[in-house]
Order: sequence, then C-alpha cells, then structure tokens
Amino acid sequence: MSNRFARLSTRSLMFAFAFTSTAHAGGAPDLSKAPAVSAAEPWQAPTPSSANTASGVRLVVLPQRELPIVHLLLVVQAGSELDPPGQPGVAALTARMLEEGGGGKLSGPALSAALDELGGELHVDVDESGARFFLTVLSTKLDRALELLGDMIARPRFDPAEWPSVKSRQLAELARDRDQPRKIADEAFQHVLFGDHPYGHAAMGTPATVDKLTLEDVRRFYDKHYGPKVTTVILVGDSTVEQAARPVQAAFGAETVWQKNLTPSAAPPVAAEPGARFVIIDRPGAPQSEVRVGRVGVAFGSPELAPISLLEMVLGGSFTSRLNQNLREKHGYTYGAHAEFKLFRAAGPFVAAAAIRTDATAEAMKEIFAELGGMRAPLPEAELRKGRALVLQKIIETFGDGAQAAFLLGELVANDQPLDTWGRLQTRLLKLDAAAVTRLADKVLPTDGWIVVILGDRKVIEPKLRALPMAKTLELRNLDGDPLK
Repeated sequence: MSNRFARLSTRSLMFAFAFTSTAHAGGAPDLSKAPAVSAAEPWQAPTPSSANTASGVRLVVLPQRELPIVHLLLVVQAGSELDPPGQPGVAALTARMLEEGGGGKLSGPALSAALDELGGELHVDVDESGARFFLTVLSTKLDRALELLGDMIARPRFDPAEWPSVKSRQLAELARDRDQPRKIADEAFQHVLFGDHPYGHAAMGTPATVDKLTLEDVRRFYDKHYGPKVTTVILVGDSTVEQAARPVQAAFGAETVWQKNLTPSAAPPVAAEPGARFVIIDRPGAPQSEVRVGRVGVAFGSPELAPISLLEMVLGGSFTSRLNQNLREKHGYTYGAHAEFKLFRAAGPFVAAAAIRTDATAEAMKEIFAELGGMRAPLPEAELRKGRALVLQKIIETFGDGAQAAFLLGELVANDQPLDTWGRLQTRLLKLDAAAVTRLADKVLPTDGWIVVILGDRKVIEPKLRALPMAKTLELRNLDGDPLK
C-alpha cells in the first residue's frame, strides 16, 4: 500500500496544523512551552466524475481549478501479467514502441517533437496491472495533448526503422539494472515467490527474453491487449467531464487500428504458497546484504484494505515504523527498512526489505522475524491511533498533489477498483480497532512458510545464517540464478 502514495512524488502537500499559543501578560507568546495543536478539520478524499465515451474509452476527471494545468494519465490494462509464456518484457517493450514508433501521420521523432512543444515530458511505465502514459500540460493545450496520445495509442505506426533503437534501449536499461543490487534482489524475490505465475517475472523482462522479441511479437501483443474498453483517460486539474468528453472522443474514436471490441482480461489466478525457502545469491565483496522476507499477500480488492494499510504502516510504512526503528535506530544495521503489500488484481507479494550491513545480516534476520511475530500481538492504543493518522495523512498529502492524485486514481482503474475506494478507506480506518488488525496479522503473517532471499557476500554471511532456525536448508545461487555448490 505505501507505494500507492509515493508514485511520481516530486512534491508533497505539507499537512497544515493550526497552532495556538499561551501568552504571557502583555500578549507575548510563551516560547518555553510547546504550542497546543488544534483539531484537524474534517477532510474526505474526493471521488472523481466519470463517463464512458462513444468509442468505449473511459474518462475520469477530478477537477482542481487552482492552476491552469491538467495532469493527464492514460491507463491501459495491458500490464506484464499478460506477457505470454516465454516472453517476459513484451508488455513493457510494446509501450516503449508506442512511445517511440510514431502514430497517425507523425513519425516517432515528429511525434516526440510535437509532445515537447506542449511543454511537458511524457513518462511511460508498465507494471503488472497496466501500462501508463503520463503528461502534464497547460489546460489550453489539453486538446492537442489528447490528439497526440490518440495517435500514439490508437493509431500507432510501429515504424520498423525505430525498432532496433527501441529494443536496444530496453536492453541497455536491463544491463544497468544488473548493477543495482536492490533491483536484483526485488526481482529474485518475486521469482522465488511466484515462479511461473504471471507475477513471477520482472515487468521489463530479462536480457535473454527481450533479445529474442521481434517487432511482430510487439504487434501481436498490441492487437490482443490494446483497445478502447481497456483504456481510461484520467484528468486531474483544470477540466471537467463535460469539457473533456468531446476531445477524448475525437482523439480515440475515429480511424483507430486497435481492437474496438476487446474486453478486459480476467485477473490471474491466486498463486499457491510455495512453502518456506531460503535463498542466498552470492555477490562477492558486497558491503551490504539486500534482504527480502515475504510471502503471497492479498489482492487490491480485499475487503480488509483498511487493516492491511494500517498493519503495513505500523510494521514498515514510515520512518517511525517498527522495522525501521529496530533495524536503523536501535541497532544501526541499515539506513532504512520498510514493508509493504503490493496490491494487484490478484494477490500480490507482501515483502519486508532492507539493505543490511554485511556483518550484521544474521542478526538483522532475527530482528525482522521478531517484528513479524510481534505484529500478531494486539496493537497498543497509542500505536493504533498513530498508524491510523499516518495512513490518513498520506491520503491527504497525495490528493494535494495533482500528479500523485492522478496516479492514485490510476491504481484503482488498473486494478478494477471503485473510484470512491480511498474515501471509503478513510471511513473504515476511523472505525478500525486493534482486534481487527490482530486478526489480519494472524492470517497474513503466520509463523512459518516464509520466503527469504538475501543478495550478499556468501563467504561472510553464510556461516551465521546457517545457524538460524528459519535457514534449515539454504539454496545457494549466483547472480545469474544458477545453483552453486
């Protein structure tokens, strides 16, 4: 959940508190005393307006009229969960080819230049649930921005001349990821946890799988998974549904090449728990061990979204969370630790993660499992109140930034959730008690069956790890995933 409130975060709305002060005689404030904090004013997460255009594209608008700008997020439910067997990375490569391969009457470079003339920068991202195309423009240029995105998404050219550079850029990005221990550990954990399930591979694919992909594979994925009925245009800013409906219909209605009758694919099946596994990936000389501990979690549509969000916040969703206070503040094992439920259409992973000082890897593992076990005990009332307040504040902060609000709504759209989900979450949080969080912790944080993946210097960390009760059988692998003896 916490990642849901952090996407594209370049600014945050600082939650404003009104202070009163105690005055000395004569009216001067008494600076020796902390000011009293007045009660926060009631606030409810807004529910955007929505409409289906004649073409089948859904339009979602959250008006914010303070500035003459619009944050435009186009979401297509064509994420990496739909990658065909043996083709991890094709969903991401398709979105990249749409971005750079031209559309309508414009070549790739011409389309890019036209977008640049709008004064905004296009961001393209693909995760398990969908492809996202994001742009911020002046409201006076919204119609033109929609027209260009319509060319890109609904009238792609798939110019063969652009294909080699598009593919090489994805391969280059994957090569860079090879030098990022955090990404290596994240992807290894997800693969160990999910295996051949649609959530078991990285959205970008691997160098081996992407190298085999052809332009025809990309065309085939587009033909099968792109269409108006799986596409939503989200606008946050200086616009309304009434103002935007006509240009959206014009941009995505006529003369399109995508599949007009395509309906959303079914969500993946719930992955089976693989059973306890403990994997060490050897990275000789690593100054830190990237530690991942987790299991199959819950789906976005879980009726337990409120206790999930609070449990996540208390355990590892803020600087003052239990994991961070233990591993960083108390023991000095890491610069930071966190835990989150990654919420998709089907149950995604729950993971606790940290980069741990190499010589303290085994000691940190003990503390992580102690904190996981501690969540099964009833939360003290003060911690319950603090956790609730932090989740509510995150929602307020996110809706205070138009770009972040667009992505927060995009999460709902990509995962088939109602547009009033965040408002209903607020209401449920206010009614939540410690018993509900304890019941959830018993269910999702049991005592056994945990997946552990550690990327680190094997010769340093292995001896102590073998003494841990959760490490009865260690699997040893190299950076390529091949077993070590």
